[in-house]
Amino acid sequence: MLGQKSWNPFKKEDPKQLVRTWQSTIRKEIRGIDRQILDMQREQRGAVKLIKDAAKRGDVTSAKIIAKEVVTIRRTVGKLAVNKATMISLSTQLSEQLAMASVAGTLSKSSEVMKLVNSLTKIPQMQATMREMSKEMYKAGVLEELVADTMDSAMDEEGLEEESAEAVDKDDLASRLAAMRS
Repeated sequence: MLGQKSWNPFKKEDPKQLVRTWQSTIRKEIRGIDRQILDMQREQRGAVKLIKDAAKRGDVTSAKIIAKEVVTIRRTVGKLAVNKATMISLSTQLSEQLAMASVAGTLSKSSEVMKLVNSLTKIPQMQATMREMSKEMYKAGVLEELVADTMDSAMDEEGLEEESAEAVDKDDLASRLAAMRS
């Protein structure tokens, strides 16, 4: 039992450390699978050479038996490749789950902060104040519109007087010019 950690059911292990340990184990298994694949491919190349040698000697039965072995090796290599892909997928899922747990922890902390902020702000009192401000702004807006309309109509009348004065001046100027020409 030397070198092994004692199991304590009350101690909660760090999820990051657990994921690191599991991913390390998965990487070791993937390296083992890669070694097995390379060994199998080496055997396959040797078996193909034996098939060629048997074919040169005319030994068809030996060639068939060795060909079956090559097919078996190829199937095994395919299964090992699938196992390797599964291990890689598992490692990725572990990383994703760790990230999701981290985000969930952050969100729960964020919701706690929002609860504290909400408890500090007095919402009903703020709503009443906002209603009063809205009423005052509405009144100010209505008064502002009335003043603006009154000013516009006054400006229009002033503009009308100026236009009529200009028209009279033009007529007066035109009659003077006509008198000078004659």
